[in-house]
Amino acid sequence: MSNLNKNFSPVIIVGCGPAGIASAIQLKRSNIDFKIICRRFGGNANNANKIENLLGFPEGISGKNFVVLLKKHFETLLIHFTQDIIQSISKENEDDQFHIKCENGEFYSKFLIIASGTNPKKLRLNGETKLWRRNLLDYEISNFTYKKNIKKIAIIGSGDAAYDYALNLVKYPVKIDIIQRTAESKSLSLLQKRVRVNSNITVIKEMKLLSLKEDNNKIRIKVIRRSKEEIRNYDFMFVAVGRSPNIKFLSAELQKLYKKSINLSHLFFIGDIKNKSHRQISIAMGDGVKCAMEIVSNINDK
Repeated sequence: MSNLNKNFSPVIIVGCGPAGIASAIQLKRSNIDFKIICRRFGGNANNANKIENLLGFPEGISGKNFVVLLKKHFETLLIHFTQDIIQSISKENEDDQFHIKCENGEFYSKFLIIASGTNPKKLRLNGETKLWRRNLLDYEISNFTYKKNIKKIAIIGSGDAAYDYALNLVKYPVKIDIIQRTAESKSLSLLQKRVRVNSNITVIKEMKLLSLKEDNNKIRIKVIRRSKEEIRNYDFMFVAVGRSPNIKFLSAELQKLYKKSINLSHLFFIGDIKNKSHRQISIAMGDGVKCAMEIVSNINDK
């Protein structure tokens, strides 16, 4: 594949979350040509109720408003992103290039930055997919649209995301149950304190979800708590039981490199996909700037 091909870019960034965006801005400042491809601009930052540990925002900032600022930063620097869905990424060994296949086109690059973030884990219960298709269940709060018939919401999970989702929902006239299988919450103590003082949120501990199904456009779930089974009904449900790396589109060879935490001179894994339990915006942005600087050094040294 010749570098003269119109679909060739020296650098391709996969993902428009804070890590990928930081890489793009640093490459732009260094006058390096690149392409950035993503399904959703802002990534998982879209789900944040309030970001409070990011320097420069002493009062905190909502994820939604933060993403607006990120987009303005792109517009100011005249950076354009390609909105598409990645189908596969592989290494073309014969010409030492990466091949990125999307729903709407194919691209090639010498350097590849994988900043694809994470996907939410599912419950893997019968009926779950059907409820999602019926817009009665979701994994990302940024997808949620409030409707007047929604009076009671269940959130499955015990970590930061579950508690943050609950705090995000209190602006609506709804009752919220956080249903967690464990006796102890895994979320930040700060979030737990905020949840405790909110009368619209109830935390139900040591409750295991056994089954769920649609019942007259509502969600009917069977749970067990302390050996006692019961049926509960909700108008909507969020599932926040963890996240896994978004790598399904990588070839077997590239997945092996990812699982061994190997970065090559032309391949970089950055942001939440790399940092696992340390999923913080500031860390992701630092990753992005650092890897862009390494690419610039690599290009300039030749």
